[in-house]
Amino acid sequence: MRNTIQDEKIASKLSADDKKKIEDTVDQAIQWLDNNQLADVEEFEDKMKELEGLCNPIIAKMYQGTGVDMAGGMDDEATSNNRDSILSLSYLKDNFFNGLALSK
Repeated sequence: MRNTIQDEKIASKLSADDKKKIEDTVDQAIQWLDNNQLADVEEFEDKMKELEGLCNPIIAKMYQGTGVDMAGGMDDEATSNNRDSILSLSYLKDNFFNGLALSK
């Protein structure tokens, strides 16, 4: 997610407040992960939902503000950026669970 909002094409479409919210939330999530490596699956899922709950509406609002049809009218670049955001969140989520499994 952090890489997504640092992409110049996406960053230029986000307000400074929205970028700050995402950056702060990502920083908090990383700090939480560092401090809670032995948390159970439900705690990791709750933290992931919290992160998604803040980030997803901001990204959706950004796409709506650019006239991109989230239902299928995205150009290749928008599709790629959205896919990268989803993959980043999926990667983070997978690593939550992999780290949890390895620590037990």
